[in-house]
Amino acid sequence: MILIGTVPVVLQNDPYPVLQNDPGTHLKPQEPRSSNGLKLIHELAPKGLKWKVVLSDESRRSYASFMPSPVPSARLGDFFKTIYGKTAWEQPEGPQGLLPRKTVWMVKSGCQCPYRYGGVTIKPQEFPDWMTELLRTYMPYCGKSEEEWPDSCNVNLYEDGSHAVGWHTDDEALFQSLHQDVAIVSLSLGQPRKFDLRKNWPEEGERLQERLHLGNGALATMEARDGKGSSPRINLTWRWIKKHADVKENKDHQVLDTLDAEGSCIFTRTRGAVTEKGLWHRYVHVWVLNLPDSAVLMQLRAPEKKRFGGMWNCTSGFVMSGMPSLEACKHHLDTESGLRYEDHMYEFVFSCKNTSVANGEEIKQLIDVYVVSLKRPPELHKIYYDIKEATELKYVGIGELEQAYQNQDPNFVLVSTPEYARRLFHFLHKKIRIYIEMLPKIDSDEERHNKKGQQLLDRIGDVNKLRRAQDLGVVVEPCKRIDAYSESVWHRAVHVWVFDVESCRLLLLLRSPKKRHFGGRWNCSTGHIKMGDPALPTALKSVKDDVGLGNVTENDFEYLFQTLVEMDTGGDAFLKQVVDVYLLSVPNEETCPVIPDLTSLSLAKGEVDQVMYLELDRLQEVYTTSPPPHDFVVFPGDDYQTRFFFNLRQRHKKYLEKVAEPPMF
Repeated sequence: MILIGTVPVVLQNDPYPVLQNDPGTHLKPQEPRSSNGLKLIHELAPKGLKWKVVLSDESRRSYASFMPSPVPSARLGDFFKTIYGKTAWEQPEGPQGLLPRKTVWMVKSGCQCPYRYGGVTIKPQEFPDWMTELLRTYMPYCGKSEEEWPDSCNVNLYEDGSHAVGWHTDDEALFQSLHQDVAIVSLSLGQPRKFDLRKNWPEEGERLQERLHLGNGALATMEARDGKGSSPRINLTWRWIKKHADVKENKDHQVLDTLDAEGSCIFTRTRGAVTEKGLWHRYVHVWVLNLPDSAVLMQLRAPEKKRFGGMWNCTSGFVMSGMPSLEACKHHLDTESGLRYEDHMYEFVFSCKNTSVANGEEIKQLIDVYVVSLKRPPELHKIYYDIKEATELKYVGIGELEQAYQNQDPNFVLVSTPEYARRLFHFLHKKIRIYIEMLPKIDSDEERHNKKGQQLLDRIGDVNKLRRAQDLGVVVEPCKRIDAYSESVWHRAVHVWVFDVESCRLLLLLRSPKKRHFGGRWNCSTGHIKMGDPALPTALKSVKDDVGLGNVTENDFEYLFQTLVEMDTGGDAFLKQVVDVYLLSVPNEETCPVIPDLTSLSLAKGEVDQVMYLELDRLQEVYTTSPPPHDFVVFPGDDYQTRFFFNLRQRHKKYLEKVAEPPMF
């Protein structure tokens, strides 16, 4: 199988005015492909190949596609044996210990660029003969001539189920993905695996976007998390190097702007000369604020650092000559901890002058201070930092940091100018206070229940005349939801079953134990149809609200049947509902081409506590052979059960017949 794509690009056109009060900018929309003629690899490939687009996000400039392997399995086996046996595998050690896989970084002849990932630097090896054979085999399927072949390749070996790779982004400076469109082509050999794509925009959450099941022969792009298997597999990721690294870079040779008393540039000097002579220059501090925990992200500087080694500090760094301070913030946060955020996330707080002494050198800096406030901060174990810059990360409480300033704690890098601490803590406390005030006010369970009880529903008159819940001719008058329960009034509702048609299993939701009706029991997604509303929009809303399936549309829902439900709710009420039953089958080609991963779902607080997949056979066993009470909401009556299980088995059967059809090229 082959998967290709491009990674998102962040474009910035305007220079950043570093000294204005609020210089933050909002994210500009990405330039559409239609305006710049960007062609994706699957569009360049020969016609007739079964490429399938699995991700196309124009706003984020993110695309991915794949196709079944065009290479016979016997030849794939030969490739695997050759690569496995003729590669000088390495298993480098990073900040968290040995990497959980073996790896090698390969480049075309003449290139000496190292590869950096997760605090690890891997030296390059020259393309071997077998790499040329692989490229000659696969690049024609990507529409690439020999002159257009990629010039670098990550090769990873996963020998058993303990070997894996974590979520990661293609943000290495070699590939310049922050500044231009780049392409990635990745081939998987050996043990089949799962391959996930997700957003990497923290303020939108890290919701799983796509899950692919990759067989022997595959390509990958964007964030990827490998599934675990018991047999070995090899993954090759080809890229095009856009900016070759200076392997002999000396930071003292970097060029800085030197400043006058007003902060204006007067001339340029090398970094070594600036620090040696004690010249004024611009510097940035980036404080990553963990809003829920009222803490900031700090790093323990590597002991071999020339200045302030072995001390705790925020992300900080020099501003290169001519560089806007915002760009410097983004660069240092990215290179030191792998964190990337959009421009508008960086809030400029203030600038202040500071003089300090390190290793006998007087350092004069005009510090631009920025804060990145996060409602969903990253977990520490998911942050891959550069071990040459830091040896440890931790979230430090605002109170602890204030105490460090008050006590002049020698374990922290502290700015001596009193104005710095005063303005910084004032801003941090303000952001935390606003965050707390903006949190939704959680009503008590009683208040929430009473509010829902006031919702107006359609009171159904003669249910014998009802053909579909959308047939409003039998609606006699509105009634409050609380009355519909207490008076056992017929009203309308929807049931939505999310069906994994590949594995013949259903997504079930554990209702919160605080729910008045069916609390603590497993059920599908359900919803009351409000007065005058059609059923289908209610079905769509219930799935989005309950589990956060935001990409699906009304076209993805299949109407199964309508039935009457009468049952004891376990909450001093007798339920009478006219229920429209809908099916949301996954995967589907349009809006949900992969099966939703449970960890990616966003559960409605106070409504849904957990989710799980349950095989259809097991659910039928519960419905037909297990008498209540038990953990499942069982809808009584043979009509619901018979029609429901018949419909789902028919759809699973059709799916198996479809996938068994021979591929057409």
